[in-house]
Amino acid sequence: ISKKYGSKEALHDVSLTLPQGQIVGLFGENGAGKTTLMKCVLGLVRHEGTVTLDGTAIDRTNIDRLSFATCEHSFFPGLTAHRDFYAAHFPRFNDKRFHGLMEFFSLPMDKKLRSFSAGMQNQFEVIMALSQGADYILMDEPFAGNDI
Repeated sequence: ISKKYGSKEALHDVSLTLPQGQIVGLFGENGAGKTTLMKCVLGLVRHEGTVTLDGTAIDRTNIDRLSFATCEHSFFPGLTAHRDFYAAHFPRFNDKRFHGLMEFFSLPMDKKLRSFSAGMQNQFEVIMALSQGADYILMDEPFAGNDI
């Protein structure tokens, strides 16, 4: 994968293979290209090169095998915990996991997500990524900004 933003090269001939069933972390300085790499894998930014998933190029037929959690949040803040939207768009959505994680984190189902604290929004982002039924879950600093 290679990716430029104008004349700035964010990624240059990055090639990696990630083993199935493993937890892998990307570490590097700010600006090293970690987020850009994940966005290339997900098809969120144009790039040079091909990303494959188990040997097949990622496209709309297999993108549901990937889910993504980010500190930028990928949900609709004006809605409540919109399980129905995700269940309708992710065929392998795991309702039991969703409800179990919502209960574990004590997140309310009837409050608008914008009323959640930053930590609660981050928890919800991770819950959604874990509940989509994906084979691979990418996380880009999903708990950034949380107090310790």
